[in-house]
Amino acid sequence: MKDNRDLSILGLMIKDEVAKAQLNSWVESTGEMPKRYFIMNAFDETVAFLGLILGAYFGDFLSPKIVIISLVNAGVAMSISSFIVALLIEGAEATRIIDLIKYKVAVKRASFLARLERYNRRYIFKTAMANGSAALISAFLISLPYAMALGNIFSVLAAFYFSIIVIIILLFVLGFLLGRIAKRRELLYCFSTIIAGTLTGIICMLLGFIE
Repeated sequence: MKDNRDLSILGLMIKDEVAKAQLNSWVESTGEMPKRYFIMNAFDETVAFLGLILGAYFGDFLSPKIVIISLVNAGVAMSISSFIVALLIEGAEATRIIDLIKYKVAVKRASFLARLERYNRRYIFKTAMANGSAALISAFLISLPYAMALGNIFSVLAAFYFSIIVIIILLFVLGFLLGRIAKRRELLYCFSTIIAGTLTGIICMLLGFIE
């Protein structure tokens, strides 16, 4: 937050009004961007893991070990992919902004650009970490019931139902966070994410009956 304010103040050094407006708009958006990336990717992976679990159930290979390995492998692969994608996308956007304004700084250009570069590196890494960690966290939480089933705490069928409950809770929480970011009715977003998950589940179940 302090870095955001510092850069906004430093933006006063820029003579070009268009460049100044673009810098201020970019700095303002970076505050919420890691949260948006995290929620967006967590939602995507949670729904994808729902499809994976339903596929295992209807495919008659609902083994705790198989499900855990599948979830962890998918989570790691998606985490690496998401981290790199966010790194490249946000890095490209930040480079565009810096290239746009670096020749339009009125005074203390070197100091301004050095501070902007430091802020940029921290922001890109934070955003990439948020995007990458979402898949791992989702995979870990959803695989917990199967880990307990592997330890004979309860049956694999119970693990299946518990994992569905975990997914519903995750979708509800993600919807609530989306509502907070949008500053609108949180429950509306909660129901929207749960409905999206439910529709996905219905389609996966219908596909499971295809022989």
